[in-house]
Amino acid sequence: MGQNIWFTEPTSSHIDYIGPSGEGPIAYHMTCANGWVIEWYQAKLTHPDGTETLWMNGQSGGWWVSKAGTYQIRGQAYGHWVGGWSGMQYANQFSFSIVDNYSPSVPQNFDVTIHSTGNQSYPKLTWNLNTEYDGDAYYIERRKEGQQNFSFLTTVNWNVNQYIDYTIAYAGSGPYIVEYKMRAHDINSHYSNYTGVESVDYGFVWKSGNSNNDILMDYKLEQNYPNPYNPSTTINYLIKEKGFVLLKVYDLLGNEKATLVNNYQEPGEYSVNFNGSELSSGVYIYSLRVNDFIENMKMTLIK
Repeated sequence: MGQNIWFTEPTSSHIDYIGPSGEGPIAYHMTCANGWVIEWYQAKLTHPDGTETLWMNGQSGGWWVSKAGTYQIRGQAYGHWVGGWSGMQYANQFSFSIVDNYSPSVPQNFDVTIHSTGNQSYPKLTWNLNTEYDGDAYYIERRKEGQQNFSFLTTVNWNVNQYIDYTIAYAGSGPYIVEYKMRAHDINSHYSNYTGVESVDYGFVWKSGNSNNDILMDYKLEQNYPNPYNPSTTINYLIKEKGFVLLKVYDLLGNEKATLVNNYQEPGEYSVNFNGSELSSGVYIYSLRVNDFIENMKMTLIK
């Protein structure tokens, strides 16, 4: 028996487009051969990732989609021929394309303020959520004092409009500046343009006084960044008095894995890079010892 139902829309050479909103329509229409009386039609769509829609009832219908790529459509119908034969009829399954030529819009009202937790403060980034339906994530970049270029910091889910940078401590005042910018990314691998650059001062340490002769008021071991890491991470710490400094890395059984600092140091802020390429994945302890001060923190290596 020959082909008794088929699609007049779309066709195998058909191309639809994602619009500026991040969505695009796929409309279908089926018809039947002369001499057939169709009781019902159904159509089903297969997305580029292989997921399928439910059967849609109707001779005509459609879907809204956000992902560019190759789609497949199939149809079926139940009816009878005027000669008396009745049963299921199937349309040929075929593929067609959806194209996205639009990038997301730039996130609006990007700003950096201060998030306080009592005895600590951090930069807080906020922005208005984009409205495109094909959004994926927001990409945030950062440039710290002394760095020439911006570097990737993190991604934030599409439905979240804030991020607190807990790796920059004592934000809101201090001798240093940290800068941020961001852009939007969609599921079709398009990026928006960057936002403007927003910045905030930070001191990294508690100090007394308001001059260049400020006095460091505490010892402090910061959380490594990035964490988890592979294979390198940065450990920041500060010391308020001259002393012999030991900064070591241990496994959870207490076995020493690396010595990062082993010498006298003046009061100040320090940054040490640790490369864990020779270690296996897992949780490690890094320990700072200086004068009577001891502080330990955990970090996670994932390979």
